[in-house]
Amino acid sequence: MSTVSLDNRSGEDLPLDAYEAFACFVLDQFALPVSAELAISLVGVDEIHGLNLQYRGIDAPTDVLSFACDAFDGQGAPDGGGGGSAACCAGEAPCLLGDVIVAPVVAREHARDFDARFEDEMLLMLVHGILHLMGHDHEDDEEAAAMEAHESSLLEAWGARCNA
Repeated sequence: MSTVSLDNRSGEDLPLDAYEAFACFVLDQFALPVSAELAISLVGVDEIHGLNLQYRGIDAPTDVLSFACDAFDGQGAPDGGGGGSAACCAGEAPCLLGDVIVAPVVAREHARDFDARFEDEMLLMLVHGILHLMGHDHEDDEEAAAMEAHESSLLEAWGARCNA
């Protein structure tokens, strides 16, 4: 089972155990090594704005950012490219998937804009960030549709599990 560490620097009182359980559930859907580790940070609007500017050149806050460490293909198997080395995922050494950074205040605004529940928007941001670490993207319409379908599938599976 993968390890998820969660750091709440947002200043908001949030259901951290629920977010951690959801992230573990999502990671368990991939063929990851048992040593896989994911870090999730919940941050304020100023912090995510600064990170978005520094790493993406966009001078505005965003809802979620992902920073990969050890690269994987879309199935969760090491691919040895991009952010890390597949060798890091062999044996007993930790396999660092990367960091997902979410700004709850921005997620709250999006929930209001899309007439959605805040908690649903937070889960969407978490799964979106994790899927980026698993190799998914939304640079074109086809990729975006595939990523959205995968997000929906994972969110539905989580909902079914929680309501069982």
